[in-house]
Amino acid sequence: MKNKTNTQTPPITITSKECNIILNSSSSHQTQSQPVIYYATLDVKNSKATPLESTNFQLSDITVIVGAFSLVFAIWKHSSDKKNARTKAEIDKIQERIRTLYGPLKELREESKMLYDIFAVELKDSYFKSNGEHFRTLTYLRENKITTLKPYDQEILKQIVDISRKNITFIEDNGWAIDSSALSTLLGNLCAHFRTMEIAAEDKMLGASDKLKDIVFPLETDGAIDNEIKKAQAQINNLQQKEFTFTYWLKKMVKTMTKCKTIEYYNKNADAYYMATNNIDMSESYKIFREYLPRGARILDAGCGVGRDTRFFISKGYKVQSFDKSQRMCEITRKYPFAYCEQMSFLDVDFYEEFDAIWANASLLHVPQKHLTEALTRLVRSLKINGFLFASFKTQDNYQKKDQREFFFYTKDCLEKIIIDNRLNLKLIKSWKSYKDNDLSKECFESYIWKRIN
Repeated sequence: MKNKTNTQTPPITITSKECNIILNSSSSHQTQSQPVIYYATLDVKNSKATPLESTNFQLSDITVIVGAFSLVFAIWKHSSDKKNARTKAEIDKIQERIRTLYGPLKELREESKMLYDIFAVELKDSYFKSNGEHFRTLTYLRENKITTLKPYDQEILKQIVDISRKNITFIEDNGWAIDSSALSTLLGNLCAHFRTMEIAAEDKMLGASDKLKDIVFPLETDGAIDNEIKKAQAQINNLQQKEFTFTYWLKKMVKTMTKCKTIEYYNKNADAYYMATNNIDMSESYKIFREYLPRGARILDAGCGVGRDTRFFISKGYKVQSFDKSQRMCEITRKYPFAYCEQMSFLDVDFYEEFDAIWANASLLHVPQKHLTEALTRLVRSLKINGFLFASFKTQDNYQKKDQREFFFYTKDCLEKIIIDNRLNLKLIKSWKSYKDNDLSKECFESYIWKRIN
């Protein structure tokens, strides 16, 4: 054991213009291995007695304290300025990508779409009535000369080919800036389609191989471009919100702490839910719903789950925006590269006349009655005038509670009362019943399509 020393550690005095700082050791009995602990006493020069005299810490050297605080503030400000500069540079980079890549590409696609909408209208309608399928221009030009088209359709086709060349040039010049490999592949397929269309418009595809059937317009294109812009805008919003750090983290904390048995279930069982529901046959409901949609309609997938319906609608040429309250469900939906999915609830919906249609498949049935009116009001507000709302609800037929999820059973009369009492301006267009797996012994769903009339 080391010997203790009985020598008193002498006080240390630090002198300044305004005061002396005297440091006294804590004890005279310390081993060599123990640190010496000092206590500071202020000896203020030429000062009258103050109320602080009796305390151990009296009036300090103001210059020293202010200087220390100034130094700390300067360091914080420098760090904050550097962080804000990095954030601004990142925002500028994203905005530049929207302005120079996705924005112009979207404009070119909209121009092309408008031209195609007025091309061969009678021929397209006749073909659909006869074959139950959509008209394909490449197939037609492989079997018929361009002169079989009406003169005005021939001129429109020339304009379509011209805008297609502009699409190709723009994609080839700017494709390097696309950071999604899936989107790059999609745009490559689009360019191949455009080049083939240009050849066919010169009557050089007559009698060509049936393999041309494989060269089709990639219907996901417009929805994919639209969602890339939304993803970029969401990145900008997140970066801007992080500038207000306290507010940003408070919102995240509240979202994390807000518990709901149903959402907890979906977060824990999302992968199993995906395996159980991803291949459910929704063809009947899809077919009925699509009868009311304009070509390239903008759809809100409200309570999208694992994104099964989002993927389907994008693959059919619609522009789809999705949301779900379950974080894990949103993550799975985002695995589809062309999807854009926000984590939010029905009570967070804040759009105004933005969508041609809303698809709320087996999702509003989780909304408690006290919130249903507000949820429906927000959805109706999101619809364009003459837009359509699809919603499906469980009935109590064959229902058995199997897990912690909460379901609320809303009848047709109950829903109509909410719509009328709150003047939601919805007109019921169609309703029908369906059973899980088309098995009458399994759970029953009641589906509705309403039209917003004003």
